[in-house]
Amino acid sequence: MFDEYEEWLHGTLEIIREQRALGNYRWAKAIRNNLKGVHKIYTDVKVYQNRHTNPRTWKDHNSHTMFLE
Repeated sequence: MFDEYEEWLHGTLEIIREQRALGNYRWAKAIRNNLKGVHKIYTDVKVYQNRHTNPRTWKDHNSHTMFLE
């Protein structure tokens, strides 16, 4: 499962870098909504990792951080 995720993310990053080199900002604006989920996962995990205290209850977690180790 992790291999698939890494392959998808690396492939996506290559496409993004190619389009950036071409200056294709219309494409970047068109896919912005599709990448919001990835952005949400990234920010949730970073906020969770930067906590100074441990979550006290299950409500302090969300679906992205519930099983994070």
